Amino acid sequence: MILAAKALPAIAGKLAALAEPWNKLFSHSKPVSAGVLFLHIAPLIIGGSVAFAADLATLRAHRAGQAEREAQLIALSTTHRLVLFGRSLSVVSGIGLFRSDVETVWAAICGWINSLLGLRLLSNGYITTHT
Repeated sequence: MILAAKALPAIAGKLAALAEPWNKLFSHSKPVSAGVLFLHIAPLIIGGSVAFAADLATLRAHRAGQAEREAQLIALSTTHRLVLFGRSLSVVSGIGLFRSDVETVWAAICGWINSLLGLRLLSNGYITTHT
């Protein structure tokens, strides 16, 4: 079912009303807003760095012998769990950021693209760890 364009602002208004207590806490508490922002950005930086280093090690292992490739596969299992944990933290904190200003984020196409790409990365990590 495709929602009519007139229904979308009503949905955003209802979501904003539901998120109002969180919005007030987030807006009036510097530690809460800083903590949520930290939990959104730090895992991206740390997880991205770990993933980049793992990719580099995988490329190096490809040129090495069979024993090093097998060791790299074992190391990738641990690495992907760490990266997935970081992505999960970013998604949860992203929900907190969305709830802090629902109407603004709802109307921004960049916010939707960011959310969809973030969920795509999370689902890709889940698939990678379970195959």
